[in-house]
Amino acid sequence: DLLKLQHMPPIILEDDFKVEAIDPDNRVYVRVSRAVCATADKSLTVVTDFNLEEYPILAGDRLHIAVASSLNRSGAHEQPVYDHSIYHRDTLLNDYEYVMHGKIYECTAGNTSAGA
Repeated sequence: DLLKLQHMPPIILEDDFKVEAIDPDNRVYVRVSRAVCATADKSLTVVTDFNLEEYPILAGDRLHIAVASSLNRSGAHEQPVYDHSIYHRDTLLNDYEYVMHGKIYECTAGNTSAGA
């Protein structure tokens, strides 16, 4: 039912990561660097772009990363237009130092069976 889907908990993924590398492919973007981050047991790797002028990170830093479908704590989806009031409401923005908006371009599942 569509109504139930709109009000599911917004956090899809949340874990602690270590920054393994910054710009590993040596590409240079204006004000943006690509960070490769992995969980302590290396079971999950996230590659994401950061505005390092706004939120400077270095290889070896530890980050708490969350992926959410909505900034609303209820999971309700945002309006399709910019709403400045989001900065004045109780949302997930209040829980994190740095928040990005965007799309997940690729999700790859690795081999999870031993010896295969």
